[in-house]
Amino acid sequence: MLDDLVIRKKRREIQPEEPGGGWKIALADFMCALMITFFSLWAIGQQDQQNKQLLADYFKGEKINQEEKMALLDTTFAEIKEMLDEQGILVTMDKNSKGIVIKFDSSSLFESGSAELKQKAKHALTTLASGSEHTGLFFHIYGYTDNIPVRAGSVIENNLLLSVMRATEAARAVIDGGISSNRVTIHGEGLLNNEDSENTAEARRKNRRVELYMSYSSAPHKIYGKNVTYTQFEKENEKSVESLH
Repeated sequence: MLDDLVIRKKRREIQPEEPGGGWKIALADFMCALMITFFSLWAIGQQDQQNKQLLADYFKGEKINQEEKMALLDTTFAEIKEMLDEQGILVTMDKNSKGIVIKFDSSSLFESGSAELKQKAKHALTTLASGSEHTGLFFHIYGYTDNIPVRAGSVIENNLLLSVMRATEAARAVIDGGISSNRVTIHGEGLLNNEDSENTAEARRKNRRVELYMSYSSAPHKIYGKNVTYTQFEKENEKSVESLH
């Protein structure tokens, strides 16, 4: 009976794997790279010409040195000063290695108690901006008031809001003049950082102002350090002093 036993070996056939796994991963990687490329091109296209040039210079390894910065600041300073003098805008100006400081007398920019720029002041700010657009400087704008409360019944509630609104109007003018809004910061300081802490008419005149800091730094800080001061308005003088905002 054992002689009739037959042992058969059955070969198991291995089925080939279905194609299609690897190419999908490669395609996904390619699509991600393509999307990043298109997004980068779109982001570059949103920049103004000055920022595009700075980006190009960065990749080419070309950076403006300190001497070139100072030469550009000197030229810009002289051009702005001449223009403002011609238009009769009351300012004091200064500069250092970090940028240019322009302090506008409030009466040259606004009517008493108002946050609307005078027409001549608006023209001066837009002209200043259009002449400085090529410099790549950032515009940091600070509004200040004196220590006299706003008039009763005014649509502007307090000095802080008045300073914010005045800085905003000045910023709107320089943006209209061609400065990218990405290079403008706005600060309302109200009674802080007084020029003169005395409670006199002359001190209040000095304290009512708008300051423009034109700097190579995008950080919204002043390029001239100053301790914060605050002049408290004396209640007993409130009725005897006319508001001169």
